[in-house]
Amino acid sequence: MKKVFVLLWAIVFFFFSSCEIGLGAQVDVEPPSVSLLSPSENARTRRGITFSGEWNDDLEVKEISVLFKKTNDENVQFGPYTAVLSYSNEKDKSCGLWNCFVDPISSKIPDGSYSIFVTATDTYNHSTFISTVITVDNTAPFVVIDSPSTVSINTPMSYGQKFSIIGRGADEVNGGTVDAIDVVIYDDKKTEIARKSLSRIS
Repeated sequence: MKKVFVLLWAIVFFFFSSCEIGLGAQVDVEPPSVSLLSPSENARTRRGITFSGEWNDDLEVKEISVLFKKTNDENVQFGPYTAVLSYSNEKDKSCGLWNCFVDPISSKIPDGSYSIFVTATDTYNHSTFISTVITVDNTAPFVVIDSPSTVSINTPMSYGQKFSIIGRGADEVNGGTVDAIDVVIYDDKKTEIARKSLSRIS
């Protein structure tokens, strides 16, 4: 009986020792974590957009990508765009920073509201994602002056000491609303003589 007990103890010890080795520090069982530091949520962006943040993993992240989805139609997508990774520690490579530059103009991303999905994938193909919403706005609003209707400085309309400027403004992306309009009046020598700022024009 003593010999059998010793043999069984040896087998059990070997079994548990083997499991411990199999679940050592080099096994990655958790998905990576990723954060987005810029741009902020609901940001209105113009021209090039730099997405950036931090990442962390048990071993190493092999890829982070950025995907655009139209908020009112998720079938309209752009990307994914691959981020550039940097390591906080070159030895273990378990955490670091990432950034991804996207130019909506060259990438042919139309103006509008987009859900942004940032996906991190580690070397064991575990992945996780975070999301935010931004607005791409690369089109200037339009302004129309209805009155005075003069279009040439050589044929100005005559006014007294007071006159009114009547016009319209709209922005396709911002729900039709123009955030601000500055009206500046110059004399015939191009010297500024009056200025008025208007806000929230719709």
